[in-house]
Amino acid sequence: MKKTKFLAFLLCCFSAFLFASCLDDDGGKTGLTNEEARQCLNSIRGSYSGDLIYESQNPIIATDKTDTLDIDWQVNAADTTLVVYSFPAKLIAKDLPEGDVKTALSQASGATLKAKIGFYQITPVIGYILFPMPVVYNVIYGGSAHKVSAYFSSNGYSFGLHSATQKVMQMQLVLGGVYLDNDFNTNLLAGKTTPFMLVSKW
Repeated sequence: MKKTKFLAFLLCCFSAFLFASCLDDDGGKTGLTNEEARQCLNSIRGSYSGDLIYESQNPIIATDKTDTLDIDWQVNAADTTLVVYSFPAKLIAKDLPEGDVKTALSQASGATLKAKIGFYQITPVIGYILFPMPVVYNVIYGGSAHKVSAYFSSNGYSFGLHSATQKVMQMQLVLGGVYLDNDFNTNLLAGKTTPFMLVSKW
């Protein structure tokens, strides 16, 4: 497992601020033509390997507040979809309250995360909004099978940047809710939001 500096996470948050400002200036509209959107999609399509960066306080080094895991994803041109393979269940579980659900989810296999892509910028870097679909994890506890659904935020909180010249693709995903067996009356995150950052360099 590799360590990364907290600066990377701050840069991600700064990028989110710039993105939000961009939307405010444009009235929330993308401003791209269909042809420009197709150019963006063709530029970022393909398979990627990189780092999944998440909050994790180092008990020894106070300034080290993130950790990383290897992650793979793909951008499909056929349906304008981002597919993140085997998103770790333990990272969804880490902010849940102690109990059977957290224990079972921590031991569950990873699940596929899918998100629709909407482009808002073509230059100087390609910018896009992500509209994640629920990620469902199958768990067993108390002798019964259950489903834990993780919901990531849209509306500018989850987005990505792609630069062919700098050879980097960076995305932010913000976990906003975790629900058990499709019961939307109780959010197991209790109002907490958890950001994740995906980075690929080539």
